[in-house]
Amino acid sequence: MTRSTRHPERGAPYERTIGAQHLRFAPPDLFVLTLAEDLTKPEAREILDEIHRLTRGGEGYFELVDMRRLRSLQPEARRVGIEPHPPDAAPMLGAAVYGAGFHLRLISSAIQRVLSLMGRGGTLPMAFFDTREEAQAWIDARRPGANPEARR
Repeated sequence: MTRSTRHPERGAPYERTIGAQHLRFAPPDLFVLTLAEDLTKPEAREILDEIHRLTRGGEGYFELVDMRRLRSLQPEARRVGIEPHPPDAAPMLGAAVYGAGFHLRLISSAIQRVLSLMGRGGTLPMAFFDTREEAQAWIDARRPGANPEARR
């Protein structure tokens, strides 16, 4: 089931439910993903397509990912994350993940390593946190104009 609650406009808040997953855009540059149950390939594909559509030609975005209710990333869904992005897709500037157990952290880190080996995502910061507040603070420290000392 796919449900949109607002029409997407660049810079406007936007929310969408895709299967068991929830995607929200919080201007100016943050996608909040709430992942639940088992992330499937169709859900992963639709989430990434939506992010690419909404950020087309933009300067970049961050992802705040809640994995507290996620049971598994199906193997086919993992592969979606390493597929080539459209040439006009905005770059992801960082991903802060919270609530992920050991197994999901391991899988997410492995996907990041594959992207680095492929020459994509080598400079993409990704970090794991216990709480949403810690994850949000990490993103805030990486935004343009933030204190460089806070990026550590």
